[in-house]
Amino acid sequence: PEVREGLMRLADLVGNAIQRIRAEENLRRRDAEYRDLFNHATDGIIVTSETYEIRDANPSFVHMTGYSRDELLERHLTDLYVDASAADVRASVDTIRAGDVTTRRRRIRTKEGAIIEVEGRGRRLPSGLLVAMFRDITAALIAERERERAEKLESLGLLAGGIAHDFNNILTGVLGN
Repeated sequence: PEVREGLMRLADLVGNAIQRIRAEENLRRRDAEYRDLFNHATDGIIVTSETYEIRDANPSFVHMTGYSRDELLERHLTDLYVDASAADVRASVDTIRAGDVTTRRRRIRTKEGAIIEVEGRGRRLPSGLLVAMFRDITAALIAERERERAEKLESLGLLAGGIAHDFNNILTGVLGN
């Protein structure tokens, strides 16, 4: 009975060790999958502290801003914003701290000095860190402005055509007399 009990304890220990190894393997695999998602996302993703210190940035955000990852890790997120007031940023973070997802449009200055328009979504992680995803909408906004401009020019063309037609009718009456 003592040998049997000892073997049962040994079997339990081995079983627990195997379960722990499997759990660690699953955790490593899941961590690798999330890291892969982070690194290959088309949107820029950053992780910041609650005081806006950038803790991590994915390659898309690095490409979007022109800064290297190391340069970004030395900055605060607010350093990149062009015209966001401190109160506006605080309001966003307060919303995030409350557990809500916040979506804002921001203007970010790239390393080269260009200004890009981004749509950012932020959320608080269980660890207390903040994660923000940024999508560059500069090209879409430019296309929208061009489309609006073309519509205005088209309307102006129709108005000018109508005025010319009316003027032509008046001249025809004058010339007929």
